[in-house]
Amino acid sequence: MARAPNGQNLRICAIIDLVRHTKTKRGKNPGSPMCFLTLSDSTYSIDHAVVFPGAYDQLKAVCKEDL
Repeated sequence: MARAPNGQNLRICAIIDLVRHTKTKRGKNPGSPMCFLTLSDSTYSIDHAVVFPGAYDQLKAVCKEDL
């Protein structure tokens, strides 16, 4: 969950347009799965949103392109 500048929680809804699965090169556990996403909604698109390994373990089922 994201936080607004005023500290309130935000929920963000977007379509996953593109997923690029990769593995970490450095850090505590080199070779851990992670991914980069391209997200969009009706007004904006974000390239290269990062899903780090800890979050990827929890979110890998939804880290797929919307078909």
